Amino acid sequence: MIKKLLIVIVLCSIIGAAIGVYIWNKPSKRVEEEKGISVTAISVSKLFTDDKTKAATLYLNKALEISGEVTDININQDGNKMVLLKTGDSTKEIRCTMREKDATIAKGQSVTIKGYCSGYLESDIPESLPSSIVLTDCVLKK
Repeated sequence: MIKKLLIVIVLCSIIGAAIGVYIWNKPSKRVEEEKGISVTAISVSKLFTDDKTKAATLYLNKALEISGEVTDININQDGNKMVLLKTGDSTKEIRCTMREKDATIAKGQSVTIKGYCSGYLESDIPESLPSSIVLTDCVLKK
């Protein structure tokens, strides 16, 4: 009985270790390989304003190809370029954290950026801090 229990424990340990190694070495998804949902910055912003639940269902954790006008460009605390897109509402912004540190983008330029929609940060005081739709791992579409 003890011998059978020991064999089961060893087999479970080996299987668990194999699964752990597989997950550790699994390649990460790249946004370039995903089929993106084509949207405009204004339409995404409007949907998050009108129906957050529907917008989250449609866009959250999915690749978006979002087109819009650049309103500002900043560098975040990790040294990555952050591009803000015009939404047509001064209390909302779309933040695109670029993977490409050398992406050539200018204020006022119309761009299409592809990235993962990772969330919606709603501001309690929109007059001083806008609500944000956040895109990560972004690349500039050519």
